[in-house]
Amino acid sequence: MAARRRSDPLEGAIEDALHPGWSISWREGTEFVAGLEETVSRLEKLVATDAPRAVVLYEAFIAGCYEKAEEVDDSGGEFGQFVEGLFLAWIQARQAAGAAPDHTVRALLRWIDNAVAVKRQHWRARTLRHLRKRQPTPLG
Repeated sequence: MAARRRSDPLEGAIEDALHPGWSISWREGTEFVAGLEETVSRLEKLVATDAPRAVVLYEAFIAGCYEKAEEVDDSGGEFGQFVEGLFLAWIQARQAAGAAPDHTVRALLRWIDNAVAVKRQHWRARTLRHLRKRQPTPLG
């Protein structure tokens, strides 16, 4: 299969830093987040020269972190704190790009609503699986 072509080298750096498909134990969390922070430092520099591009890349990074959350044991909370900072950096990048504040708020609220809906569906599915396991079989 041919490798997927990336449109932006920083997009590749984000993907590489996230290590898709790899589980991150709580012992590896600090080192993992340090690698993510190195990538963010590259994005922070981009805000000054190309804020619209930085916004798009921050959005990709946030989406990647959302996907990665299932693979990270964040018992120490480092990954969650990193993502929180990523949202703040995204807001700052949008401000630098001249985005309307109300559009930024609406985009953030859409993300929150989507995240809550996905978590609710995930919780319901897990609960149903659990209940099905506990139901008695027809034979006893």
